[in-house]
Amino acid sequence: MASISHAIRMGSAHFLRLMPDVKGRGTVAKLIAKYFPPPLDDAIVWTSMRLGHQILVDLRSETELVAYYTGDYESKLIKAALKLIRPDSVVLDVGANIGLWTVPLARALSPAGCLHAFEPIPQNFARLEKNIGGNDIRAVVQLHRIGLSDTQASISMALREDFQNGAETGNASIVINSNDGRFPWVDIAVVPLDGDLFHSLKIDRIDFIKIDIEGHEDKFLSGAMNILQRFRPIIFLEINDYYYHQRHIDPSEVFGNLMRKLNYAAALERSGRWRLDGIQNRDRDFANIFYLPAERANDLIRILNT
Repeated sequence: MASISHAIRMGSAHFLRLMPDVKGRGTVAKLIAKYFPPPLDDAIVWTSMRLGHQILVDLRSETELVAYYTGDYESKLIKAALKLIRPDSVVLDVGANIGLWTVPLARALSPAGCLHAFEPIPQNFARLEKNIGGNDIRAVVQLHRIGLSDTQASISMALREDFQNGAETGNASIVINSNDGRFPWVDIAVVPLDGDLFHSLKIDRIDFIKIDIEGHEDKFLSGAMNILQRFRPIIFLEINDYYYHQRHIDPSEVFGNLMRKLNYAAALERSGRWRLDGIQNRDRDFANIFYLPAERANDLIRILNT
């Protein structure tokens, strides 16, 4: 039975990878994983991604299993980001997880560039190290097992659904309230980018920042205002309304205020085209946004749409 399940998984992955990038592939992948779950000794596997790199994934993690079956993880967004990165860019990946963004971004850099990846969850960090090593990009990547916030502190993180379902790696979020009591917790260290951490990185500029830290993005920005004002990097971030609502915060208000202070403009994607727009017009519940320095926003939008 195990060999039959393995063959079904392999065949399904081959078929889904041949399909164009259409809606529904991820749903099919989840159904296959539901009815043909991997045994423990076959749950962590290397997989080839459509952007040309390899990733070591855990098939018990919903996010990672979709990457395995389809060869995609936010490929369109990563391609858009790659248009804004030069070979010599200085990049920060804040919330690197297992490297699903870290690896393709780093592969675009020359030895003159560098990427600093921040991931505080020990299990994710260990997998991130393996994925960096497996793609021969150690020369341009520096890893930091720490979280970024608006203060220096020790805080608790909830190891969310992937971990709860038996995966070794997966999404985690800052503990907000009693709703997070159903998940196991781990304590991590956080620091602001402004201050000693930045000086320890030994860089003289930042060109691009990707932020995906499950409802803590506003805290990162608040703890990085001086650096952002100084270097004016392009920012890509994910806003998951659920986490902000749990904190009784309106994301439109908090990000609108932060970005007005910084003089940044939001770029939203509609029907395959990026346009400057108010954050209040984003897709609610979940949105991916480029924040562009206002003085370069029009030029950068043209690049995104080429």
